[in-house]
Amino acid sequence: MHDMIIFGCTEQAEIANYYFSKAGYKINYHCVDDEYASSDQFCGVPVIASSEASNKRLWETNKLHVAIGFSNLNRVRQAIFERMKRQGYSFLSYVSDRACVYSKHIGENCFILENNVIQPFVRIGDNAVLWSGNHIGHHTSIEDHVFISSHVVVSGCCKIGGNSFLGVNATISDQVTIGRDNIIGAGCLIKKDTKDAQVFSVPATPPRQISSDRFLKKI
Repeated sequence: MHDMIIFGCTEQAEIANYYFSKAGYKINYHCVDDEYASSDQFCGVPVIASSEASNKRLWETNKLHVAIGFSNLNRVRQAIFERMKRQGYSFLSYVSDRACVYSKHIGENCFILENNVIQPFVRIGDNAVLWSGNHIGHHTSIEDHVFISSHVVVSGCCKIGGNSFLGVNATISDQVTIGRDNIIGAGCLIKKDTKDAQVFSVPATPPRQISSDRFLKKI
């Protein structure tokens, strides 16, 4: 198993520490950006600032997992992932041994928890999170920087656009394309293609003059 660093010191990072540790990985450090480096330890391992993590010795001897949630439509996690990639890090994905995974097309820095069913010919991009208990139907494509919560059903031959968020118990019908930057609220049933930057809640109709852009902040 690899020596690794987990980027983050939040609940998401604590969860990542638990799962990676149970899987036998050696977590040498947690990492945060310099302005958040207020503690020496997290989950029993040293905390280092991102400026220190740029040391060549560290990225040559450790792989990285960015454990950040869906803040700012996943753009916080995306920005850190892309920055650390430019610094030379390779990334670890976590795929639970209790998930049923029939596809090998899973990108970097993904986090896939127990009881997910990922059918054949699914493609999952980089930096995607699939919390527990989802169904991802055959020939579906999940683009980069997506967060799928729990008990979501994505039917066959769908496309989930980059940076989208799918809430608990959402259902996407067959052959539906979800645009980029979508927020699909809990319990929504989506039967038709959506445009970029749409927000859906129950009932699953886009509210007038509301765009997911309103949830974005400059990074």
